[in-house]
Amino acid sequence: MNRKQTWKAMGIGLASLLVAGAAWAGGPGGGPCGRGMGPGMGQGGGPGAGMGLYMVERLGLDEAQQKQVEALRAEHLARVEPVRAKLDGLRAELQALWQAERPDRGAILAKQDEMEKQRVQLREARVDLRLAVQKLLTPEQRARAAELKKDRPGRGKHGRGGHPGCPYGAGPGR
Repeated sequence: MNRKQTWKAMGIGLASLLVAGAAWAGGPGGGPCGRGMGPGMGQGGGPGAGMGLYMVERLGLDEAQQKQVEALRAEHLARVEPVRAKLDGLRAELQALWQAERPDRGAILAKQDEMEKQRVQLREARVDLRLAVQKLLTPEQRARAAELKKDRPGRGKHGRGGHPGCPYGAGPGR
């Protein structure tokens, strides 16, 4: 291997390490300061967006409500699974664009825009699910849910995964 090829291989290796390191450092939360879509967050597990087992047990949902929530959740998962799969494919495509010898800014930005459209669909689906679940609750259960959300475990004064000094720390309403 000549000197030029060695430097090229080292550069590609370093770029790969930087991309992988940044992804790994984000952990399951993936977002800034530990915020993001980790296990059990957002579109994923639990019988509804924002209504995990913690909430179901404490709200005293009757059997009919539990079945309705489970049906809504199943419908939601079926709706978002193709969107998630598309987003996963776009992530791989974006990674390939970054690993090119000369990354194309326009192609990277276009791919990020495409990914954002998928994320918007996921956020809209979460809103729809959450609103549908709220419609099933009695006024007393909704009030209790609001009270419980304030006191959920893992929700310190710095918000979900936040910490002092984080530029994305918990502000009003977080």
